[in-house]
Amino acid sequence: MSRAYFPKAHREDGVSETWLHSWREFHGVVARLLRHPEYVFRCQRDASWLVEPSLTRLVGSKRRWRQHEPQCMTRLRLALRGRLEDRLLASLIDDEILAIGQHFGLATPLLDWISSPYVGLFFAFEASVESASRHRAVFALHEGFARGAAEEAGPNAISFIRPTSGFNRRLVHQAGLFSKNPMFKDIQAWV
Repeated sequence: MSRAYFPKAHREDGVSETWLHSWREFHGVVARLLRHPEYVFRCQRDASWLVEPSLTRLVGSKRRWRQHEPQCMTRLRLALRGRLEDRLLASLIDDEILAIGQHFGLATPLLDWISSPYVGLFFAFEASVESASRHRAVFALHEGFARGAAEEAGPNAISFIRPTSGFNRRLVHQAGLFSKNPMFKDIQAWV
């Protein structure tokens, strides 16, 4: 990615980082990125947070993950009882269950991405949620590039999930996409 996209960009290991100080600067960068529909966006309330799933933060260590991993999908399906019809819940593959669980706010190995950085930024500034930081973060990821790199990396790579079940209209309208990270590897470290 060229510096023309990011004013005063710091580039390291395939990741460009810039600080934007106004809505005008943000819109200028985003308008250029939106010309390329392969970009998806993730917005976070705190710029210091790693780009990692809630399950990684909840579990805390690889040792604890090895203990809990075998029951993860069973527990997730149990947690979704009463939120979905039993027949639908029984028919869905694991990736769909993960996506639905993520949508309901359950801890999963998924990260939410969205096609509109403006919608994502709305949630990053949501007033009802406290944040220790005054700075928000917007991550732009070229989905095609990331998919290609994942294919080369093999089984311990990021993967993407686009839910196919249409049970939740809000999820469909947001054109959501989820990335499934290797546990304890944030996106920037993976890149």
